[in-house]
Amino acid sequence: MPERRVHRDRFVVGTAVRVGSLRILAIGRVVVEGGGGGAAAWVVARKEPWALVIQDGTGALAIGPDGAPVPLETVRRQVPGLDELLAGPPPGVVPHVPPR
Repeated sequence: MPERRVHRDRFVVGTAVRVGSLRILAIGRVVVEGGGGGAAAWVVARKEPWALVIQDGTGALAIGPDGAPVPLETVRRQVPGLDELLAGPPPGVVPHVPPR
């Protein structure tokens, strides 16, 4: 029986961290590979750093683990909802909810 292989990538966002006026989001890539054939099967999973998104009062930028810039459009394609994460309140700030 021929061996069957599976490869899946998923990007995950860590908890936002605030340092002074900066908001920092760590984005990791989770890779799961597996295969099998006949009576044997195998699975390997790993999580690796993919990018840091750094936001200040003027905008946001992303850098890869090697320090090279990563286009924000690339990050947006891999991390749906990134703009909502960046638009939310900074970590540690509780939004004001007026009484009813």
